[in-house]
Amino acid sequence: MLDFVNDYSEGAHEKILQRLLETNMEKLSGYGTDQYCESAKQKIREVCECPEADIYFLVGGTQTNATVIDAILSQYEGVVAANTGHISTHEAGAIEASAHKVLAIPHKNGKITAKAVKQYFADFYADGNHEHMVFPGMVYISHPTEYGTLYSKKELEELSIVCHEYDAPLYLDGARLGYGLVSEENDVTLADIASLCDAFYIGGTKVGALCGEAVVFPKNNAPKHFMTTVKQHGALLAKGRVLGVQFDTLFTDNLYFEISKNAIKTADTLKQALKEKGYTFYIDSPTNQIFLVLEDERLKELEQKVAVSFWEKADDNHTIIRLATSWATKEEEIKALTEAIQNGETVDKEPAYISKGAQKGSNDIGNSYVEIDLTNQHLYLFKDGDIVLETDFVSGNMSKADCVTPPGVFGLTYKTRNAILRGANYETPVNYWMPFNGNVGMHDATWRRAFGGTIYLTSGSHGCINLPLHMAASIYEYVSTGFPVVCYYY
Repeated sequence: MLDFVNDYSEGAHEKILQRLLETNMEKLSGYGTDQYCESAKQKIREVCECPEADIYFLVGGTQTNATVIDAILSQYEGVVAANTGHISTHEAGAIEASAHKVLAIPHKNGKITAKAVKQYFADFYADGNHEHMVFPGMVYISHPTEYGTLYSKKELEELSIVCHEYDAPLYLDGARLGYGLVSEENDVTLADIASLCDAFYIGGTKVGALCGEAVVFPKNNAPKHFMTTVKQHGALLAKGRVLGVQFDTLFTDNLYFEISKNAIKTADTLKQALKEKGYTFYIDSPTNQIFLVLEDERLKELEQKVAVSFWEKADDNHTIIRLATSWATKEEEIKALTEAIQNGETVDKEPAYISKGAQKGSNDIGNSYVEIDLTNQHLYLFKDGDIVLETDFVSGNMSKADCVTPPGVFGLTYKTRNAILRGANYETPVNYWMPFNGNVGMHDATWRRAFGGTIYLTSGSHGCINLPLHMAASIYEYVSTGFPVVCYYY
């Protein structure tokens, strides 16, 4: 069976295994005081351009986050993070177990903004009762995020400014840092991260090592007696040389970055194959994590050949899954997965039409459908030949070529409640989401005060059909997967 569940399934890069074998019988001091740990630290300082950095080696990501956050925070403080952040969702309450609350805030494609963080701090201190509350003591981000997205240098700079304004350390989780740094969309270097963050870690577990994360306090700013805190958390490895040898190898001859490129290359190849087959992407990640929306029946077929990671349910009939490539993913595996996808799509299936009717015959739409008059900005819902509702709407902005709503005959892809619509520069929660043409769909737009007319000519949507809330709710009750949607201009 093919396995794309995660990016840490494989063991370690062969050069690491060779170095571990070569040094295996050397008698070395413990707890990270050996020569290999020191050599690795020096190499990391050089690539981060922070000669005064304090560096420690821990074993795993959750362990590292819990230890670092506990060491930085005072007893009465919590950590601000995206509500989708790893410490918020996937670490079994490890931060709370150390008596610190995760103060979750909304995200934008997995990222938090400087504006949102500033607002959180401002609202906290404006509250006359804040002395009775959990103080926000630091800010946590990850690069890449849980959605595989990346912070730009500008975004990091803005976050750093806000954190310094409120004397809150900025901490970056770098579990997949290698994959983020080599992405074509990345404009951040390790030196930038060292300059803008107060603490971060370089992930080894997911990037070529058997285990291990390198914690960096770039400004000689490690919390007092940090090693003692590490030991209290059961995170101080007696045979520290095991971690030192691995990171010394990873940061010799640029190995860490070179092997990271493989994850991006293979992910890009896979993405292209999926796009050509018309798969729906939940979010377009520029790194090694691929998120797809699949019909549950199609997912069952795929799982016979491929192990994938469940992400979340999209609706009653669709599931969002994640495919992850790694430093060790082989081109043959990508080819085999592509073939499985291609074969799976054609078994007992009709051809993948760009658009298709609800039935065969002279009238292949049927008598029940949504008619979207894009010229007059008016929608009709027909049920058994009768108009059961109609409403004005706002479609894609005609003044922006990439926002124009495309005409055509489509079938509703699926429907779901309480979705978050994501794009390059926006993240919008909606109550009713009904996509019918890729990322184009019908949804409520509670932020609009008016619908219809000529609004769409200059102030239209990103391509979707914006509806009044009550009309979106009514349409939602009538339609189902495959329900015909007809869009046209005069």
